Amino acid sequence: MATDLNDSAVAWWKAGMAYNQAGRFVEAVTACDRALALDPASTNAYFLKGAALAALGRYETALDAYDRVLEIDPNWTRILANKGGILYKLGRYKEALDVYNRFLFLEPNDSPGWVAKAMILRALGYEAAAEAAERIANKPRW
Repeated sequence: MATDLNDSAVAWWKAGMAYNQAGRFVEAVTACDRALALDPASTNAYFLKGAALAALGRYETALDAYDRVLEIDPNWTRILANKGGILYKLGRYKEALDVYNRFLFLEPNDSPGWVAKAMILRALGYEAAAEAAERIANKPRW
């Protein structure tokens, strides 16, 4: 697939998207690396690379890709949610809580974000705070 591409960062990113959607995560990472070689500030390529690395179980490297995006765009909420999820999977609950607090500051009405925060709080042993977060998650939003 990628052998037919010209040397355009966008073309390599699009190839990475196709590989990722096909479940070919190693090829997706390689395509993102090609895109980033051509455009080192491509937040889309870093985002996709992080997602593909996470799908491969390479969580620490995925965090590096997400951190690079956040250096460029510190308020990209989807990156914050993904990063918080990985930190939770790694058992790095305090860091995950910090990331989800930032996420919820930017997206205060995001019910899944509040559910994630409740899970993290529960893992940290803060049951009352977890229940409060769950109440916020279940609060009607209209």
